[in-house]
Amino acid sequence: MSVSRQALSQRPESLPAKLFIKLYEQVIERLAAKKNPAEVDPRWSSIAEEFSAVWIADASTLEAIKKHLGQLQEKTGAVLAGKMLMVVEAFTHRPVAAFFDADAKRNETNWWQELQLRLTVGGLLITDMG
Repeated sequence: MSVSRQALSQRPESLPAKLFIKLYEQVIERLAAKKNPAEVDPRWSSIAEEFSAVWIADASTLEAIKKHLGQLQEKTGAVLAGKMLMVVEAFTHRPVAAFFDADAKRNETNWWQELQLRLTVGGLLITDMG
């Protein structure tokens, strides 16, 4: 299907976060299926060889994003719109996983169970711990 750039940039603005995460997960699955071996910078090669996977995870509160998109502009003060956690491969920045929780106070440590299910044995996860 062919769509305009404008349509593509505007559609995610109206998607509920849970639906966006499901859609993003499908994109991640397709990217993983097409996985091309990426060359690791020689400075990091010893670490890449040491672990089966090296991931970086970080969570963000969606309040600022939603205010920017106009969805919360009429609200004043701190309007928390949930929390999203993104996980990427450390050396390629290729997305690995995305999670959403309506609780804006949730931090990275609360996603350990979900992350452990996905991280391969011998993998390394880097995060700021919320």
